Amino acid sequence: MKNLTALIFFSTFIFAAIINVPDDHLTIQEGINASANGDTVLVQPGIYVENINFNGLNITLASLFLLDGNPGYISETVIDGNESGSVVTFENSESQAAILIGFTITNGHSSTSGGGVKCIGNVHPRLEHLFIVDNSAQYNGGGIICGAAGSPYITDVSIVNNSAGGNSSGIYCYNYSSPTLSNVIITDNTAHNGGGICCLEHSSPSLDDVSITNNFASANGGGIICAFSSSPNLQSVVISGNSSANGGGGIYCSGYSSPHLEEVTLEDNSSQSGGGIYCDENSYPYMNSVTVRNNTAVTIGGGIYCSESSDLLFSEFHLCNIYLNDASQGRDLYTNGFLAVVVDTFTVAIPTDIQAYPRENFTFDIITGFLAVNGDVNGDGVLDILDIVRVVAIILGANPANSELSVSDLNADGILNVQDIILILNIILGS
Repeated sequence: MKNLTALIFFSTFIFAAIINVPDDHLTIQEGINASANGDTVLVQPGIYVENINFNGLNITLASLFLLDGNPGYISETVIDGNESGSVVTFENSESQAAILIGFTITNGHSSTSGGGVKCIGNVHPRLEHLFIVDNSAQYNGGGIICGAAGSPYITDVSIVNNSAGGNSSGIYCYNYSSPTLSNVIITDNTAHNGGGICCLEHSSPSLDDVSITNNFASANGGGIICAFSSSPNLQSVVISGNSSANGGGGIYCSGYSSPHLEEVTLEDNSSQSGGGIYCDENSYPYMNSVTVRNNTAVTIGGGIYCSESSDLLFSEFHLCNIYLNDASQGRDLYTNGFLAVVVDTFTVAIPTDIQAYPRENFTFDIITGFLAVNGDVNGDGVLDILDIVRVVAIILGANPANSELSVSDLNADGILNVQDIILILNIILGS
């Protein structure tokens, strides 16, 4: 049996062809049309102005990057769509044996959806070592569109500066399409919903080691939007610097969509509400080792907003951190329902309406500590006369906690005395 397997493999290798472009065929599409399953179409450096279709062939289409892994070949081997449709199309049941590797994909424009790469139908191609840049779509998926169970494997790919008039200029997934992303950068893309990634209609992509940065949505979900029973799985993902005009600067969840977040950082995102995360309509994100920090909302929920029909599910073993977010109401958290918050680090030791609004809608279990603010002795996030009262009580003999001592000795002389009270007072007065 071993000998038979080896013979089949050897025979397949012998009969597979390598087709060179432009030596054997002038265009990439001509090379694809001349190939058969298992063949390799090898493309020399250059700019190829065309829109290509794999036409159901399970072949490898590659630049010279395939031969030695030189990343220079990616920028030197360009498929330019000339604004005449999707640059690359998979729509005829291509499997994982269909591989696109080592190109710049650019200047595609679709009058419908899918400017850069289109994966429609039950297709599973491998997209590897690509630079997908400056593509656009009239409606959805400026960079990549995955639809009707189209679920490519996307590895070592950068998706940059694409645009869409509708949903997601980075990657748009709909109708049971769940691509797998590994070591992917999604940055500087712009769309109406889901600037970086949009997941709709039972589409739940898997993301591992992915960076989603500086994307913009003119409605919801600057980084990611997931809606209509779509629950992506995120592991080791950074969502940073994204913004939206309405809800969810980092992530927007709606309509029974509950992403699983593990070792995810959401920072420096902004929106009208839910600067880091916005949850609505029966959405229940699972939070495992998630850090939500320095996000901003104009109105409510600088870090996270949850409607009364949604909730956050915190891991009790791999704890989260939520701190230093900002909003007009609920700097860190805002909910219309009830939230039981279990975190390692929070902005303050004793949350008030300032950090979690309205405070009566929350319970807190802060395991390790809080971010100390000089002078905020009672840890309520506000520097006021109550802190001075507490310092006076400690000076007169009250037993202080270590955290109280660390923030009250402002002149760092190791002695708590009237000089520290004067310094706190000066801070309160704006000096």
